[in-house]
Amino acid sequence: MSVEDVVQAELDGAAERAVQRVGPAMAEAALEAGALAGDSDFIIRPASFDDLGFVQKTWLREYASNGYGWVELVGGADVYFREHAQLRDVAIDRGAVTIACRPSVPSGICGFAVTGMAGRQPLVHFVYVKRRWRRLGVARLLLRPLLEKHVIYTHRTRLVASLPVPDRWTYNPYPFLRLA
Repeated sequence: MSVEDVVQAELDGAAERAVQRVGPAMAEAALEAGALAGDSDFIIRPASFDDLGFVQKTWLREYASNGYGWVELVGGADVYFREHAQLRDVAIDRGAVTIACRPSVPSGICGFAVTGMAGRQPLVHFVYVKRRWRRLGVARLLLRPLLEKHVIYTHRTRLVASLPVPDRWTYNPYPFLRLA
């Protein structure tokens, strides 16, 4: 078995685990969102192994600089980066990561969303859109399957506080903190 085969098998296994954890309807909705994205300039696709480094690094960096003082609250950058990285990795492993990209550059990343489930409760852990692609509906496209549902979002940044959040969405960091 080649390295590529091992990586693909791991990705296939991660996709299967994601379907088991978030349920077939949510996983199918993410795939459908990619198919339905033809009305925009973006495609939504499941994250690949090559995307995960960007997702992991960006999540930590953006939340450290925009997350209402979490770095100071937990005792400094060393603690934050070590502990939040562990929780982030569990959230990624147990949940689903979707990527928004341009049709002309399907391996590129314009934005991403990390979602999951707490029992039957949909969770949005983190959403990021590169500055260049903000205010174009990318986050809405990433979250389309969840927009009309009761959702808990576990990370609140200064940017999120300045944007309209769906009425049925509630901020609660504890489902993320319980991942440990």
